[in-house]
Amino acid sequence: MDSSLVHGRLLDDEFVPLQQLFTVLEHIFLNGLKVKKLSQIKSMLGGNKDFYSILEQVQKTCTEAAELSNTVKEASNIKTQLGKARAWIRLAMMQKKLADYFHILISNKDMLREFYEAGAVLLEEDAHILQGLMVGLNCIDCHLSIRDNLHLDDPVGSIDYSLYLSEASLPGPDIDVTECDSGAADLTVALDQNRFLEEHNTHLTSTLNDIKHKLQTLQESHDCLVKEHESTQKLLKDIQTENDLYRTENNRLTSEFDRKLQVTQDDVDVERETYQATREGLEQMYSESQKRLKEEIRTRQELEKEVQLQISLRAETEMATRLLEKDVHEKQDLIIALRNQLDDVKGYNIEMHSKHQLLESKHKEKMTETKKLEEIIQAIKIEKEKVNNRLKQAVSDKDATEEAIKSISDQLTESDLKRNALETDLRIEKDWRTTTQENLEKSGDKINSLTKQIDRLTVVEQDYKNLKQAHEELTRIHKDQETALAEMAAQLGHSKMKHEDLREVQQALKDAHWADDDLVTECKSCEKSFNLSRRKHHCRNCGDIFCNECSDHRMMLPSSSKPVRVCDNCNLMLIDRASKA
Repeated sequence: MDSSLVHGRLLDDEFVPLQQLFTVLEHIFLNGLKVKKLSQIKSMLGGNKDFYSILEQVQKTCTEAAELSNTVKEASNIKTQLGKARAWIRLAMMQKKLADYFHILISNKDMLREFYEAGAVLLEEDAHILQGLMVGLNCIDCHLSIRDNLHLDDPVGSIDYSLYLSEASLPGPDIDVTECDSGAADLTVALDQNRFLEEHNTHLTSTLNDIKHKLQTLQESHDCLVKEHESTQKLLKDIQTENDLYRTENNRLTSEFDRKLQVTQDDVDVERETYQATREGLEQMYSESQKRLKEEIRTRQELEKEVQLQISLRAETEMATRLLEKDVHEKQDLIIALRNQLDDVKGYNIEMHSKHQLLESKHKEKMTETKKLEEIIQAIKIEKEKVNNRLKQAVSDKDATEEAIKSISDQLTESDLKRNALETDLRIEKDWRTTTQENLEKSGDKINSLTKQIDRLTVVEQDYKNLKQAHEELTRIHKDQETALAEMAAQLGHSKMKHEDLREVQQALKDAHWADDDLVTECKSCEKSFNLSRRKHHCRNCGDIFCNECSDHRMMLPSSSKPVRVCDNCNLMLIDRASKA
């Protein structure tokens, strides 16, 4: 209170005595607190006690405290119960009702006994003395930020006792020097121990925060690894399934190839047996033809012998020749027939020989085809090994193919969008061409009529040009004059606004007066009398005294560097002036 009156200004979070006040209040609320009665779950590693559940009991008997709890719950930057308790105390301090709420708490002894051990400060008579001292805090104006304060969740701090040591405690001229030296030494030792404990507490707090941060990082890493493990297991199952499908397909292709190979081998065996049977039949026919040819040759030799005999007999007797002439002619006809048969046998023999050569060539071709089939079988085996290698390569290329498919899908989507846009443009172009064609047909009729008007307008055109030049000159002069008038109007308006602002500031300074607290007993706006609960507040603009309800506004003034308290009338006047500006 003394520091606030000396400074004569609003107190904020950076004011050191106010910070120490909140630290002392935290230690008072934590003194003798039972851990087992806390309604909130403790932190896994921290285990710090909190008293926010005790402060929430106030709203059961005071409805105004419920607004504090709702405001604290809406603050998203506060994570811990200790931070919520600190925010609740600061809001009660700004409401100037901290003493009232504290009185409600210490009056309910039964509730406090459930939360505190015997001998706690709040259960002793000292609590009533503290409540009486807190009444004086209602005369302090403070502005404490809850949403922008990042230190509300920090651990409980230590009390700086150096702020409460007075100069009277120092040794004077009438005090024994030995006692002063011993007291100063004890005080130095106590301060050193206090500093050591504070540094040790700070070190432990930082170590605890590091452990919490590491634990959170490890938990996040563990969650990420679990997700990656699940995705890897799923991918492994997919690859295993695909591998089984490839193996099934490979087995099917192998069995099908073996079946086709067996069918081809059976066909080759059948053709080979057919060829052997055909060859045996041809050889048999050839042997029979040879036998017939030998018989015909033997018959021919016998006939030649008979002819020789007939010739020799002809020499002996002509009569026998004439008699036998008819027989000779018959024999000659028989010989001719036999010769024809011999020629036929020779042609048939030649034909059989050509067929035999053709069959041999076919046999050679079959053997060549058999060799080719064997080579093909060998190549198929090699190809099978290559297919197995490609199958392994396909598994490795799958990921790249999926990425390519995704990119191609994106390109196809983009191409579809472009194609739709082009189809729309083409449809619009067709409609436009149809409309243009109709307009051209209509324009053809108008051209004839306009051609006639052109002749009449040619004469008017010269007059129009002269008038246009005169009009442009007048327009230029008019624009120059308008620009000059606009600049003059802007300067005049700016000067007028400055003049009005200066006049209003001078009038406000003339009318403003700082009202005396002793002379004013009621609010100037609502005319309600001031008492212990309804405090007096000066308007920083007009200087009159109002209650909190009639002066619950803060505005920027030329005489202040931050928003200050103003009354309702001054608030409306300042807002109207700002909107006009």
